[in-house]
Amino acid sequence: MVSELVFRDNFIPFGEYAKVNLRYTLKTKPVMYVLILPLLSVIGFWTILPWRATSATAFFRTVADNPMVIGMTLFLLAIPISMWRGMKKNYASVRFMQAPADYSFSALGLDVKSPIMQSQTSWEAFNSFYQFDRYGVLMTSTMTGYFLDFSKLQAPADIADFLHLLKTHSVQIK
Repeated sequence: MVSELVFRDNFIPFGEYAKVNLRYTLKTKPVMYVLILPLLSVIGFWTILPWRATSATAFFRTVADNPMVIGMTLFLLAIPISMWRGMKKNYASVRFMQAPADYSFSALGLDVKSPIMQSQTSWEAFNSFYQFDRYGVLMTSTMTGYFLDFSKLQAPADIADFLHLLKTHSVQIK
């Protein structure tokens, strides 16, 4: 067992952050499927409407006959757009995600050091951990956490060592 685990130059680009954030949201809030599946249904319905293969006149006639289709489609498209904008805003507002940082886990907790900031967090602050392929999210509350890139975990430590350290400090692994 390694006494200190270090993630050197840990940095999650926005695209990866968005993927992990979406997977985290769907895992922790499955009701989001209720919002996303209707969107996919509307898009599927939209693509098979007969006016797509005919003329603009047929399109306007279809819309005139079914104005709710347009309204519902716009409403459902607003959901992922607002989620995307919210993630961009959140990503930009979190200082420690703006530059690569070194994350050092020890018996005392987590030390974060970057050109922008430094912080220390004790183990008592962490309540759960979620792993998504090569990324992990170590949560301090339901809305805040640390994003970790396991490709940045320094040898000789590996993911198994990190998970063991979390279990040692009573962090739930989900």
